[in-house]
Amino acid sequence: MPFSTLSVSTGTDGKRVVVVPLTKEALQLAPIFNPTEKSTYTKIKEKAGDLGHKALEKAGGLKDQAGKKIEEMRKDEPKSK
Repeated sequence: MPFSTLSVSTGTDGKRVVVVPLTKEALQLAPIFNPTEKSTYTKIKEKAGDLGHKALEKAGGLKDQAGKKIEEMRKDEPKSK
């Protein structure tokens, strides 16, 4: 679609509005867009998910270490009468 078919105006909220002269049927018959590479948003989302999983694993390991240390400290406590 050539850019010359687009019309740009300002909406009631002051933001730009781009109008494409197409019917609903033409849009439904148009080919589906399949990106060839991941968007920046998708890359960041995946990276955040990976970091979250790593943090969860690390927190679990630290919890286990803390539990063992507490057990050691309790064993070394003098027994009260």
